[in-house]
Amino acid sequence: MRNFVDVLKLIVQIALAGLFCLAMLFWVSVAFYCLRGFATSGASGVTGWLMHIAAQPSGTSQIPEIPDWNVIGLRFAGVAAITLVLWFANRRLLTSLRGELRDYVRSLRNPPSGTPGVPQEPKSPRL
Repeated sequence: MRNFVDVLKLIVQIALAGLFCLAMLFWVSVAFYCLRGFATSGASGVTGWLMHIAAQPSGTSQIPEIPDWNVIGLRFAGVAAITLVLWFANRRLLTSLRGELRDYVRSLRNPPSGTPGVPQEPKSPRL
């Protein structure tokens, strides 16, 4: 039974990590399309894209002329809250990944001596 619980915990951990990646991908795409909208059409490009992504069409499947910014803001706040909960659920994984990435970058900057392919600096003679 213990093995089953461990497998179930691993499956839940992988699912939470995948959902967090999807949430972060959503926010990266929001930032990208807002920047693209701003670069092409200014503030109206950003508002047009935000209305497009957040508006829920009614029976006519058209975006309303007057956007309800309260509803749009609440939808984005809901996605932000879900992202925050997923971050909190994955904080151990993210901390360990950050440590491994930091160690990898440090090893690139300061390779250990005797590494093949890395030229060694000559030691200066002591006087």
